[in-house]
Amino acid sequence: SVLNLTGKNAIYLVFSDLPVKLEDLFRPRDRSFDLFSRTAGSDDVPVLARCLDGAFAVYRTNEFPGIEASTELTKHLSRWGTRVHIREMEHKRRG
Repeated sequence: SVLNLTGKNAIYLVFSDLPVKLEDLFRPRDRSFDLFSRTAGSDDVPVLARCLDGAFAVYRTNEFPGIEASTELTKHLSRWGTRVHIREMEHKRRG
């Protein structure tokens, strides 16, 4: 199990490379299911938990503002073995 930044058990859904073709503001919605708790004769699967993630923006190539330095959480997940890109410095767009 992974511990969060305060030392408590946590579950993270990590998408280190999420391809999105439409420019817009997105807010992913996550749901957890127990596929084995279906009621006999029913196709419904109960939702155990719901979570709205933080919003992120997708920009046109010529409007992209640059890449920010990695957050402490990203660095923490990397230390736990999660494959993520770590950036120590911001990379601002030129021009």
